[in-house]
Amino acid sequence: MCQPWYCFTLTLTLTFGAAENITEYLKQRQDFLDRETSMAIGAELPLSPAEQEFESWLGKSVHALIRDYTDHRLKDRFLPATYFPRARDLIESTDLYRVLKRLPK
Repeated sequence: MCQPWYCFTLTLTLTFGAAENITEYLKQRQDFLDRETSMAIGAELPLSPAEQEFESWLGKSVHALIRDYTDHRLKDRFLPATYFPRARDLIESTDLYRVLKRLPK
């Protein structure tokens, strides 16, 4: 087993050594991410203005929940690793849960 600093250095060397420089690496990485995004299910479907608004709200809500849980509510534990009966009230008290609960099944 290697020391953490050595593994990190080795990973960086192998990662950046394959690309000619960091700019090339970042370009290759962005190209890969763009290809991956374009292959997602429904990636080519146009969204209506209402759907775009909901998608924006959904993304903001999820990020706000994660930030809230890590900053205030659950500093000592990760929510998915929490015993469900203990986390249930926290989950059900969110706006995101109430909206998702109303969606058609």
